[in-house]
Amino acid sequence: LYGRNAYAGVISLTTNRANTNESSASAAATIGNYGRADLEFVGNLPLVEDVLAARIAVRSHRFDGFFENNGIIDAAGTVDQALRGDSIGREDTLYVRPSLRYTPNSNLTIDLIGEIYRERSEAYPAVGMPAQAPPPGGTILTSCPTIQTPPTATLCYGFGNPFGDESRNLPGSGTNPFSIGHNLGDRPADYDSQSYVLDAAYDLGNGTLRGILSYQDVEEEVW
Repeated sequence: LYGRNAYAGVISLTTNRANTNESSASAAATIGNYGRADLEFVGNLPLVEDVLAARIAVRSHRFDGFFENNGIIDAAGTVDQALRGDSIGREDTLYVRPSLRYTPNSNLTIDLIGEIYRERSEAYPAVGMPAQAPPPGGTILTSCPTIQTPPTATLCYGFGNPFGDESRNLPGSGTNPFSIGHNLGDRPADYDSQSYVLDAAYDLGNGTLRGILSYQDVEEEVW
């Protein structure tokens, strides 16, 4: 089913299907620090008992990010006070999975499943750290690479490596690894995905004939 090259094993994840016999609903909310707010809802409704049912699952996620802007925007250590103190790495996602189940008789089952995902997050703060020890004399290394291709964007920790590396004789700089210079607030991490699956199965008595047809469309712009 999965191909002979799946030598390490396979995890098969099957989402719940609409129930033609029972109405149900559930909801959950998770609130946390750093502006985290997760909302979830699942609902099932038989439209024609034992024949047709609809189900929907929705999850919304918002998060301000662990990082804080220290306002440093270039290798010279220039501080932009308008950026200082802002949260960095915002996450904003919405996931919706509607589905229908049609069972016109005891042998035939048809499932139509949609998955719609929308993300409007902020460019993620990630930057390389100095991988060598400071030169003799104790000069502190700076690591603030600048992307010179328009539109200009800068991302930097400011001074040295907050983590250090004993194997390279590189001491940690003692700076906060969650404090970073960042002027990508208007640069998106946008992701749109939609997929639709038609799954039909017919019970032949001594086996099942099954057909699966799927379509997916993805569009993304990620800094």
